[in-house]
Amino acid sequence: MRFTAITILALFILVLGNVPAQADSKRPSRGYRDYGKTGEKTEVKKDTKKEVSEDKESREAVTDGDVILEAQDILLKMLAYESSLGILDCSVDVVEVTKKPTTNTTRSVRKEIYFLAPTRTLTLKDNIPIYYVDEYLFSAIIRQVELELLADETINGTDCYVIKMTPREEAFAANIKHYYLAKDDFRKIRIESKRFRSTGENIFNVTDFKYHIVEGMYLLPLNSESRTYDDRDFLLQATTSTFLHWKFNTGLTPEFFNQKLEGYRLYDVVK
Repeated sequence: MRFTAITILALFILVLGNVPAQADSKRPSRGYRDYGKTGEKTEVKKDTKKEVSEDKESREAVTDGDVILEAQDILLKMLAYESSLGILDCSVDVVEVTKKPTTNTTRSVRKEIYFLAPTRTLTLKDNIPIYYVDEYLFSAIIRQVELELLADETINGTDCYVIKMTPREEAFAANIKHYYLAKDDFRKIRIESKRFRSTGENIFNVTDFKYHIVEGMYLLPLNSESRTYDDRDFLLQATTSTFLHWKFNTGLTPEFFNQKLEGYRLYDVVK
């Protein structure tokens, strides 16, 4: 299955409704990185200083024992996390509940995630693929973005590598992601993102992951909590994803993935 370069350019786009914010949904303080706001000269200056500061904190590589790791090596280890646990293949059901406080509505969907070592991952919704990545597609993604390995941070008590990902395409360069990956095993702890709308607004998202021991041996996601805010720090939506019914080493094959992907072109390709 071939993917053109244009599919990579949409990897930062989140599916969000244009929901007006209300005062009662405002978050007191940000838990995500301060990217700065648009429209005010003072904020633009502040944003520029922030970029200079982050550039000074960036580094080319880190050492993991005797191994030297660059940013793309760390991200690849994130993709292969299940494989590092000794899992040949696995599947899990995901119940995703999204609440929009501004409209007082709740929506629930079910998804299935399939993994085949070393990195092949597929998400289905209503038996339709909505997400896919493998090591070859990952290599194509890396050619479309700039990666920076920033100073380590501690998130929710876990020491993390921090990787900043910025599209090279100028039209998408304002859409930035930060990955916070556990230094001990490269599992996802937090993902922060900023998406710039054509209206001049920024949309911010922060997703935190919680883990537990499955079948007495595998440290795997229990749930994730995702929050989306606008420029005024008003909560637009909150999503909780719960991971249920893990199944391991069931004999998944590449043919299973090929059959599910046949006829589809996928755009959301970042894990």
